Amino acid sequence: MSNKAVLYGEEELLRKETPGEWRGRISKQALMVFAIGLGFVVLGMAAGYPNAAVADLRQDNSTLFGSSFDLEPWQEDMMGSILSAGALVGTWLGGWALRTAGRRRSMLSLVMPSTISWGLVALAVRPWMLLAGRFFSGVFSGMMSIVGNVYAVELPDTSVRGFLAMLPNVMVSVGLLASVSLGLCLRWFEIPVVAMALFFVCFTSMLFVPESPTFLAVSGRESEARRVLRRLRGPCADVEEEMRLLKAYNQDKTDQPIVRVLLQRDVLRALLVIQALFFIQNFCGFSAFMINTTRIFQDAGSSLDEELSSILVFLVQMAGTVSASLLLDRAGRRLSLIASMAVMTLCLYAMGTYVYFAEREGPGEHLENSWGWVPLACLMVYMFSASFGVATVPFILNAEYFPTKIRAQAASIGLTGANMYGILALQLFTPMQTALTTPGLYWFYGGVSIAGVLFCYAFIRETMKIAVG
Repeated sequence: MSNKAVLYGEEELLRKETPGEWRGRISKQALMVFAIGLGFVVLGMAAGYPNAAVADLRQDNSTLFGSSFDLEPWQEDMMGSILSAGALVGTWLGGWALRTAGRRRSMLSLVMPSTISWGLVALAVRPWMLLAGRFFSGVFSGMMSIVGNVYAVELPDTSVRGFLAMLPNVMVSVGLLASVSLGLCLRWFEIPVVAMALFFVCFTSMLFVPESPTFLAVSGRESEARRVLRRLRGPCADVEEEMRLLKAYNQDKTDQPIVRVLLQRDVLRALLVIQALFFIQNFCGFSAFMINTTRIFQDAGSSLDEELSSILVFLVQMAGTVSASLLLDRAGRRLSLIASMAVMTLCLYAMGTYVYFAEREGPGEHLENSWGWVPLACLMVYMFSASFGVATVPFILNAEYFPTKIRAQAASIGLTGANMYGILALQLFTPMQTALTTPGLYWFYGGVSIAGVLFCYAFIRETMKIAVG
C-alpha cells in the first residue's frame, strides 16, 4: 500500500470506502474549513473598508455621536497602509500563538483584536481613533492570515487540500465585496457592527472544530491526535501509519534550534522564494488596486460610476477565487501563478496605454465617452486572473513549503515580508504615480508581472501532490 494512500485516505483506501462515506467525510472537512473561513470574511471587510469609508466621509463627515472630522490626504492613504503595519505585529503574534496555544485556541483568541479594531472604528470621533482601529484591524488580519491558512492546510485530505485551502481566500473576496456593497446602504461607522457580529458567529463555530492533528502529533499529544485523525480520515484510514509518517516528517527537525533549522539550505531557499513571491504580489499592483479601487477609476478617467464599478471588480475577483478553488488541484500551484501573471501583464499594459492616450487627447476628442469601459474591463480581467494565482497561491505555498515543526516561524517570516511589501506598495502608490505618471505606474506593474512569470517558471516547486505534515 502506498504512503500516499495511507496518509490521507486516497486511491487504495478510497476503494474501501463507499462513495457516501467519502462524501460525508469530506463534507465535514469542508464545514470545518468554512468555519475558519468566516474569519476571513471579516479580514476581507477590513481590507476593503477604505473603499467605502473614504467615499462616505468625503460626502458626509459626521460621526456616530453627531460630531464631525475631516481626513487629510495622507490620512486617507494611511487607511490602507496602516493595516499592513498592524499586520506585521499580528503575524508574529499569530506565529507565537500557533506554537504555544495551537491552531484552535489561536483562532478563538482572535475575538479580542477583532472587537477592539472594529469598536474603535465605529466609535471614532477623531482621525487618530479611526487610524488606531485600522492598526488593530491589521493586527487581527496578520494573526488571521497565518493561523487560518495553516489551520486550513492541515485539516483536509490531500486530494481536496488545494480546494479547501482556497476556501478562505474565497471568503476574503466575499468580505471585500461585502464592505463595498454595505457602503451603499450603511454609514462608515455602521459597517463595523456587521463585521463584529460576523466574527462572533465565527467564534461560536470554532468551538466545534477540532485541533489540528499535525500539531497534536508533533506536540506529543498522540492520543488526541489519533482521535482527531479518526474523525477526519474515517474508519478506513491507517491512523497509526499516518502518525508514524507525521512524526518521521518532523523528526530530523525537532531536536535542533529553530534558527539553525531555518538556516538550512532547503529551508532558506524556500524562505527566499516565498519572499520573492510576496514582493511580486504587492508590486504587480494587486495591493494598490484592491485598496484604492475607486481612486483608480477616478484617476483613469472612467465614464462609469466608480462605486458600482468597484462592486463589479470585486464580484469578478470572487468569481476568480472560486474558479481557482475548483481548478487549483488540477492545474497546480506553479501553472496557476504563471497563467495569472501573464494575463495580468496584458491588462496592465492595456490600461496604461488607455490612460496615456486619455491624458493626451486634444480638444474636441472624447476618448472617455467612446472607450470609457476600458478601465473597468481591464480591472475586471486583472482581478479575476490575480485571484486565480498571485493573490492566493503565495499564502498556500507559505504553509505548504515547510514542515509542521517550523511552519509557524517560517510562515511568520513569509507574512512579515508580505506586510512590509504591502506597506511600501501602498505608501509609494501616490509618489510613484507622481514620478512615473499614471500610465507609467501601470507599465511598471506590468514589468513586475513579466518578471514574476519568469521567476515562477524557474524557481517555484509544485506542492499539490505533497502531503503536508
